Amino acid sequence: MPHITLILGTLACFMSPVSDDLVVHLRADANARGLQMRLCDIADIDTDNHERMLSAASIVLGAAPAPGEGRILTRATVSALLQHAAPSLRVRLMGAEACRVQADEVRLSSEEVGLLARRAVAQRLGTEALSARISLARAAPVLRSPAGRFNTSFDATLINADPLPARVRVTVRATVDGAPGPAVDVEVFVATEVRVLVAAHTLMTGRALSAADVKLAVLPSAALPQAALAGPEPVLGLLPKGRIEAGRVLQLSDFRRLPVVVRGDPVIVEVINGPLTVRGEGVVQMDGASGEQVQVKTRPGNKMLTAEVIDARTVRVRLSVQENSR
Repeated sequence: MPHITLILGTLACFMSPVSDDLVVHLRADANARGLQMRLCDIADIDTDNHERMLSAASIVLGAAPAPGEGRILTRATVSALLQHAAPSLRVRLMGAEACRVQADEVRLSSEEVGLLARRAVAQRLGTEALSARISLARAAPVLRSPAGRFNTSFDATLINADPLPARVRVTVRATVDGAPGPAVDVEVFVATEVRVLVAAHTLMTGRALSAADVKLAVLPSAALPQAALAGPEPVLGLLPKGRIEAGRVLQLSDFRRLPVVVRGDPVIVEVINGPLTVRGEGVVQMDGASGEQVQVKTRPGNKMLTAEVIDARTVRVRLSVQENSR
């Protein structure tokens, strides 16, 4: 019996033991997807144990190369990375002596980045976008992002948009497998346009405004006066206060009402002093519309008064408390 035991023991020394090492075949070239580089990106794993293969495949070796860049991983480098990431794993590296790793990427052209930026501004404007001009300050940059292992998406966010200024900065960012990816900034010009009333030709004082004297024009809102008129109704029949050039944006302050009294007209002058009203005669010294202040010379007496035009035959003077005390 001792003799048999010796023979079996000797045979055992010459038999190859069953290895627990995981056999990994390093590829010469590989493409990584996502923001992290995993073992399955650069190597083929040789095992019949499905769970063990999935576990090894998901080992993170570090950050994936940026789009357009590459990394060379030697066997020694991969071995050191595996030892750091999974110290208990026994791995037998085979295959290529080194692996050249490139990043799979998704690339948005300048036109596509600009379109996303303009679309974000339009969404922010809502219905105002229908009358707005949205343009890029300069050509948008190209956006290169790692291709996600599962998905890659892009979105645009307005940085300075409340209230929306004439110049907006928009960030277009990639989201890679749910994590923030690379981003670029785009400058967008916003010019909202509105319909306003302008002079159809040169307007002269002394001639009442008619519909033929004006027209509507669509102009950028940023260049318009705050009181620009949107239609002709408020000024039809009014007189220009001065010469108005063709194409000028019109405001109510550019006009005055037709005079109901003109220089030299005789009028009744009502002087109101508290509850007392005294009426006399006078002569208007300037043209004036209802509600406007005009100079009136009394007669007799030739005293100059400032009076409010009431109608074509009447002007009114209201004495102040100070005047009453004199």
